[in-house]
Amino acid sequence: MKEILLDRLENSDNIGFDIKRIPSNDLTDNFPTEAHRDDHYTFFLLESGSGSVLVDFQTVQVNSPSLFFVLPGQVNQPVDQDAAKGWFLGVEASLMPTQSRDALGGQLMLQQPIPLDPLQLRQFGDLLNLILEKRQAPNNDVLYRPAIHALVQAFLLEVARSYSHMTGVNSGLSRPHQLLQEFKKLLSTEIKNLKSPSAYALQLHVTESYLNEVVKKISGFTVSYWIRHEAIMEAKRLLYYSELTSKEIAYELGYDDHSYFGRIFTKEVGMPAIAFRRQYRK
Repeated sequence: MKEILLDRLENSDNIGFDIKRIPSNDLTDNFPTEAHRDDHYTFFLLESGSGSVLVDFQTVQVNSPSLFFVLPGQVNQPVDQDAAKGWFLGVEASLMPTQSRDALGGQLMLQQPIPLDPLQLRQFGDLLNLILEKRQAPNNDVLYRPAIHALVQAFLLEVARSYSHMTGVNSGLSRPHQLLQEFKKLLSTEIKNLKSPSAYALQLHVTESYLNEVVKKISGFTVSYWIRHEAIMEAKRLLYYSELTSKEIAYELGYDDHSYFGRIFTKEVGMPAIAFRRQYRK
């Protein structure tokens, strides 16, 4: 059975991250060129040039100077690049500060590149260069790992700050935004088990009406919409990148009645699952 490729972080000494320079002529030599999921957070700092990446069926154009990230589990694939130059940083989830994880993963819509002004570009570049220097000259003393991890986490927190400023969301201030982040996190991990707004409200210790009010006010759509959206998105991934039948995909996503899920898919996508697979594999 064909499965979606999982790209694991190159991490032979268990340091928890990987960092590389991206020269203009070597982008495809360092990273998977086929559709894949990552088991880690991926950050690209684009200093010059441009490129585009397909993330969960949406093409994202990334122009310099900017910073773009891909979340663990998102299916992504490079589309093209034009003299792209900058940095790559891959980070295990265990190294992500809670504030960064919430800020970057708490939005329901697809993330967008973060445009950088000259000062931000220099500061991010200096920090990544310092991390690379420390990484290339490892030291066995007891403080080496805490020190280099602190540098990586400083970068992650600065990314989260920049992204929060761009989106106008500060996860430390608004309880509704915190609730939205908690819902997004729960949705991504429990979509196979929880299918009703009341089930998510119960897990989040709020009433169903309050959860729906918050989610709709901030995102523009109801809780039921986002539950269907998450299930349909995962179904699309499996239809395109695996050989599972539509019936097997329904069961994989926790639907005992595959016919019912088939009707949901057709209503949301505008075509049956098998037609979607046939169209997108042309």
